[in-house]
Amino acid sequence: MIPIIPPLLRSVVRTASRLALTGALSIAAMPTLADPREDFLAGLTNDCRGCDLTDVNLKRRDLAGADFTDAILVRANLHRANLERAVLVGADLSFANLNKTILRRADLSGAILIDTMLYESDLAAATMAGAVMNGAMLGNSRLMQANMSGVQLSGADLREARMVGVNLENAVIQGTWFDNVNLSRANLRNALMNPVSMAGAMLRGVDARGANFEQSDLIHADLSNANLEGASLRATRLLQVNLTGANLTGVSFAGAIMPDGTQIPPDPEDVPPAAND
Repeated sequence: MIPIIPPLLRSVVRTASRLALTGALSIAAMPTLADPREDFLAGLTNDCRGCDLTDVNLKRRDLAGADFTDAILVRANLHRANLERAVLVGADLSFANLNKTILRRADLSGAILIDTMLYESDLAAATMAGAVMNGAMLGNSRLMQANMSGVQLSGADLREARMVGVNLENAVIQGTWFDNVNLSRANLRNALMNPVSMAGAMLRGVDARGANFEQSDLIHADLSNANLEGASLRATRLLQVNLTGANLTGVSFAGAIMPDGTQIPPDPEDVPPAAND
């Protein structure tokens, strides 16, 4: 005997079946969650915030305006890539290859660039405030008008770099080469720059008030019209340095070798005590 299903129950069953089918179709139609890293590597997007891109090869890739906030780009190959106006805030670019890379107006605030290769890179007007750049290789790079305030730049190489108008206020720079660098009109206020090598550097019109150049080598440097008020040049090598028009108010020259080759007597506090017999 075939069971008789009441009309009301049949209606309920049909409605439930339609709802179940609609739900199944909706689930099937739902897009899968995108993987930012995979989409970036596939060229579907230029943004990869927080992605782990360790050892990735991005040579010559056009990444203008890309967002790599907090991304890990350790040992990444970005040789000749275009990163103009890219956002790399807090990114880790340690040991990466950015030789000849375009980074104009890029934001690298707080980025880590330890032992990063930046030879002949273009960082004009870029922001690197608070970045850690110890051991970075920046020879022949373009850093005009860049903001490098508070940067850590020890053991780095900036020989022949163009740094006109750069902001290095409160930077911590030790054991770094600035030979033949053009730092004209740079802001070096309260920067710790000892010891550094600045042989032949162009420092015309710099604002170096309160800066510390102790034990540095500035042979043949041009400090004409520089503001050195309150700076420390103790035990600094100033042989054949041009100080024409410089503001030397309150400058400490104790132990320094002056432009004419004479040496200022060292401060008694700087003289080590004689060994006991």
